[in-house]
Amino acid sequence: MLFLVDPTAKTASPVEPERFSDLGFRERYDIQEWILAAPQILGEELLIVTSEFDQFDRTSERLDVLALDRRGKLVVVELKRSAVGTMADLQALRYAAYCSTMSLDDIAELHAGHLRGRGEETTTEDAREAILEFVDHTEFEELDDKPRIILAAEEFPPEIMATVLWLRTFGVEMSCVRLRPHRVVGNLVVDSALLIPLPEAEDFLIRRERKDSEQNTRGRGGEVTTVDEMLRLVPAQLRPLARDLRDWLAARAGVKETIWRGWVGYRYESDRAWLTWLDLRKGDVRVVLPPEAEIEPGSVARTVHNGWKEIRVRDEESAEEVKRLLSIDYPTRHVTLTGADGSSSKGQAYLAFYQPLIDELREKHKFTNARVAQPANWYTFSSGIRGITYVANFTGDGRVRAECYIDVGDKDENKRLLERLAERKTELQSKFEEPLSWERLDDKRASRVAVYRPGRIEQTQEELDTIRAWLVSRLLKLREAFGPAVSTLLH
Repeated sequence: MLFLVDPTAKTASPVEPERFSDLGFRERYDIQEWILAAPQILGEELLIVTSEFDQFDRTSERLDVLALDRRGKLVVVELKRSAVGTMADLQALRYAAYCSTMSLDDIAELHAGHLRGRGEETTTEDAREAILEFVDHTEFEELDDKPRIILAAEEFPPEIMATVLWLRTFGVEMSCVRLRPHRVVGNLVVDSALLIPLPEAEDFLIRRERKDSEQNTRGRGGEVTTVDEMLRLVPAQLRPLARDLRDWLAARAGVKETIWRGWVGYRYESDRAWLTWLDLRKGDVRVVLPPEAEIEPGSVARTVHNGWKEIRVRDEESAEEVKRLLSIDYPTRHVTLTGADGSSSKGQAYLAFYQPLIDELREKHKFTNARVAQPANWYTFSSGIRGITYVANFTGDGRVRAECYIDVGDKDENKRLLERLAERKTELQSKFEEPLSWERLDDKRASRVAVYRPGRIEQTQEELDTIRAWLVSRLLKLREAFGPAVSTLLH
């Protein structure tokens, strides 16, 4: 509640909130325009990508505001004068699903169009540069497939609040921001308050949600979902073929079935194993085969990505062809694929690289609770200390970096922390073979300390295995060296 204070009379009078509807303010022409002019009304720094977006495939639905946060995640913003009696939560979930396949090129084009529509001359390349400058992570190259959601309204009914809290336990980043109008001495004042998650409890809530998610996962036998659940996403006429192919793969001696989100992997348990995938998320079944696989022209639908063949199983003949090809005992492990969600082959190469790295750090070293990789060139791990993370990434200049990333929310404090840590350079350097790189990043809010080695995602599997082992080693060293040092400075 707001209070109007008279310092002379030493009185405080409550200013009762009013209603947008009573004041004649509308979602599209008023509230939305305020947010476009000052996105911080929603409680954080956001870059507006576009508004009133209605170009989704096969639907005329219109997204209020699409933004980008400092982490490089898309943010779907759904606005209501009041969320009571609406399906704002369901609308926003649909919009997030529609946006989940957008690429950096897509949003750069949208952002350029948005700026031109508001009278600012710009190009798509200028918009892309503005996006890269806005995102705090210096190695940001591509979006992930999990947009955030912000619901903003004057009030929220219990059913929407309950839905948001429940969805957050499944890793859906969904927030509720209350916007309340007041009249103060003839001026309109909008009070913005983050209801979910409460700012004071955000770190605790996120940790609790992650723990609950891990417990739920373990309660389901250690899998994110089941193949049977994913098979329901396949058109009915293809389900028998998908089941048949799955049974044929799983029945091979020594083959292990692994489920990651929408992917089902089959591999021998020995190091000489081949690895293939079924993707059951879209309208057909997809399998990825290595370059040496021979596919007869016209026998199956196929696309080629860096030599790897992605084939689509659409009929009985296709299924038989896939079985024939998979019957070849390839001598090398197959580790790359292109997803049916439209993500790039390079992105899927990153996914294939980081998944075993995450698994090793979780299972062997208790370094993380993370379970699923993303098709991006970096992966960030929580340190357990607010504002401090450990990051593994492929840089844009042909190097691989392991880093301690410092961002406690304030630029000056980040630089001060780096300087304090640098006072212990000799001690910290003694734990690493490579020279530590102390990077203030004066053009960014954050700072970091990193170690580097040469490396690209396009290298051979043997070289990538070496890079992965190096990253595991250096991330563990970063935690050992910088965890206690940073904790001492922050407490």
